[in-house]
Amino acid sequence: MGHPLRYNFKQSETQFQTIKTMGMASAMPIVIFEEIAMPDETTSKAARRQIANEFKERKVPRGIFAVRCSATGEAWVGSSPNLTSARNSLWFQLGVGQYRNALLQQAWKQYGETAFALEVLEQFDDETSPLLLNDLYTVKKKEWVQTLAAHTL
Repeated sequence: MGHPLRYNFKQSETQFQTIKTMGMASAMPIVIFEEIAMPDETTSKAARRQIANEFKERKVPRGIFAVRCSATGEAWVGSSPNLTSARNSLWFQLGVGQYRNALLQQAWKQYGETAFALEVLEQFDDETSPLLLNDLYTVKKKEWVQTLAAHTL
């Protein structure tokens, strides 16, 4: 089975082609197709497999973070198994008004995105047992909430 072809579309505003549709002539722009060679299927599968394996084996930082509001000085402490994606997730939920913490959502609405920053407070080792992680998140989050006199996420 052949490879599907991908095309780049180029359209010239000055080139038109007249076609007849049901006896009526209409002007349509000419679309010029430029063929792009696709990689060999086996190479493509191997490359995808390698990328997937690298993604699975990557080390993601996990730990405790704080969201701080510069306008009020308030802080909220949370934990995440992926600190890299924690900010994106929080900012998205806050931006659409769907975050579960009403105090943080209200402050976000009042002061806007520019007043907030995410700070990593503590990062856990990759060797930490997955069985201990939930307890570690709970204990460390409580410690940081007390230390910073912050709210819990």
